[in-house]
Amino acid sequence: MAETTQFILPVRRAVTELRPRAGLLVLSAALFAATGWLLGPGPGQAVLFLVAGTLAMWAGWSHVIARAGQRVRDSARGAFSAILDHDGAPSLVADGDGRLVYVNPAAAEQLVTDRATTLVAALRACLADPGLILFRLESRAQATGAAQEDVVTRSGHLRISAHRVGDDLLLWRVEKSADRPQS
Repeated sequence: MAETTQFILPVRRAVTELRPRAGLLVLSAALFAATGWLLGPGPGQAVLFLVAGTLAMWAGWSHVIARAGQRVRDSARGAFSAILDHDGAPSLVADGDGRLVYVNPAAAEQLVTDRATTLVAALRACLADPGLILFRLESRAQATGAAQEDVVTRSGHLRISAHRVGDDLLLWRVEKSADRPQS
């Protein structure tokens, strides 16, 4: 399973980066094919047709893999919604790059502004420097499956926990403690 994940995640990231450029790949494939056709029969034409075919296949596969990934994300979003919509604690799901995939209503009300698309931006309102804390928790959660840390803020204590919920997704919970920091 770990070997499969080590192969799939880089491919998924490559497809994510190639997807916006699929049109350029198709255009390049057409240009290589046209050049091969103009060149005439021979080894040069075969090489140009192979390059054109390879570029066209990459464009096609990036589309297929991106669509499959979108279906998986939509399904996961529905599952997260069914589980976390009625939870009173702010819960967020973020991918490996920190982009928000799902935000429950409690988090939307208490943490996330309309412009927050990343976990760091969502937690900036309650933490002075969320990047370091999130990195520490993410590293431990990736290694052990889950991690939590109690953080003292001006408005009180927070318990931030991270749970691995897939190959590259983490479920983050931010729970306020009844304890107040001493002045």
